[in-house]
Amino acid sequence: MSDLAVFKEQLHIDWTSMIGHPCELVIDTWDDGLSVVACTADGQMSLELSAVGDWLLNLEEAAVSEWLGFVPPGLRQSVMSLPSNRAALLQAASENKTVAELLISNPVLLWRLVDEEILDLAELDHATLELKQTELCKLLGLKGSTQQVKLIRKAANGGLSKGATRAFLSLLEIDQVCTFFSHQAEIAEAKITLINKHPWLVSHPIRSLIDELKDAETRRIFDDVLRMLDDISSLMRCKTVRALMRLHDRLVAELNARHDRNLVRDVAGNLLPFKAPPLVGSEHIEPIEDQLDLLREGREMGHCISSYLTSVLAGDYCVYRMLEPQRLTIGIVITAWGQCYLKEVRGKGNSMPSDEAMGIVTSWFFANEPDTSDGLPKIYPQHQG
Repeated sequence: MSDLAVFKEQLHIDWTSMIGHPCELVIDTWDDGLSVVACTADGQMSLELSAVGDWLLNLEEAAVSEWLGFVPPGLRQSVMSLPSNRAALLQAASENKTVAELLISNPVLLWRLVDEEILDLAELDHATLELKQTELCKLLGLKGSTQQVKLIRKAANGGLSKGATRAFLSLLEIDQVCTFFSHQAEIAEAKITLINKHPWLVSHPIRSLIDELKDAETRRIFDDVLRMLDDISSLMRCKTVRALMRLHDRLVAELNARHDRNLVRDVAGNLLPFKAPPLVGSEHIEPIEDQLDLLREGREMGHCISSYLTSVLAGDYCVYRMLEPQRLTIGIVITAWGQCYLKEVRGKGNSMPSDEAMGIVTSWFFANEPDTSDGLPKIYPQHQG
C-alpha cells in the first residue's frame, strides 16, 4: 500500500512527492463519465481514459479498487478478463450502451474486433455493433456458428494472454478444435499452446492425452516420440500414457539398434563433425564430440539422445556425459546468439539425477556458460522433472 492513489469522490493518482514537481491524474467515477484531468506545473489538460492506459486498472491500490467498485459488476468482471485495451473498452462502454451490452455478453469477441481494427472505438460503426454475434464472428474470418460464439464467450473465463487469445480464435476455424473445446470445462492457455503447435491432436485418439501432456515428464516423452518418428500414425493412436511410454521405449530400442545407419556423411563419405562444445568439461563431465560417440551414449544409457543428432550437427544442441558421482547424459540447447541453457539431465533409461549429481551439473554449468556480447538477457536453466 502507498500514498500514490487516493479516492475522494474521484480517483487521484499523484506523483508530485516522488518527482518533485506537480503531476497528478484526477479521474471521475463510472457514474460521472470516467473523465480524466491531468494536472501539471503547466496547468490542466483533459484526457481520455484510453490515453491513460491499462496500467491504471492493474494498480494494486485500495483507492483504485474503490474507484472500480463504481463500475457495474458485470462490466467490471468482463473488462478485467481481457488481455489488453481494458481502459479503452471501459471508456467506450461508459459512452455507448451497445458496446456495454456486448462487453458483458461476449467480452473476448468485442476485444478481438477491436484488436483486429474491425471496430474503431474512436469512431464507432453502429451498424456493425448492431449485428448478431454470429455475424460478428464472420467478420473475424470464422463460420459464425453458435458453437463458435459460445466458445469465444467461454474464453473470457480463462485469463488468457493476448497471444493465446489470438491463437484460440484462429484455431476455431478447425471444426475438431471447436468440438474439443466444447467439452472442456474451461479454455486453458496451456491447451491452446499445445493444440496451436500440434492441431492434429484433436482429430485422433491421442486427444485423450491432451490433459496428461500438462505433466512435464509426459510432455518430454511425447516430444521424444515425435522427434523419433517420420510417420506419426502410431503416435496418433495412443490413448493412454502407458501406451505412449511403450511406443517411446520401442522407438528408443529401434533407434539404438540402427548403429551407423543414423550417421550423416558429406559427399566424400566422411562423417560430418560436431561443432566445438560451448562449455569446457570438468574432471567428471566431458563433451560428446562426434557422431559415433553420440550413438554409443544412446545405446549405453538406453535413451533417445541420438535422436538429437541433426540438432547437434546444426550447432543448436550439444551433449555431455557425467561419469561421477552418477552416470548421466546432459543436453544443452544453444541459441542463435550463443546463449546456452540446460534442456535435460538424465540417467540410464531416462532415470532422474540424484540431488547431489544435479547440484554438480548446475554448478558446472553456471561456472562455464559462455558470455554473450549482444546485451541480451541470459536464459537461465531450470531442471525439468
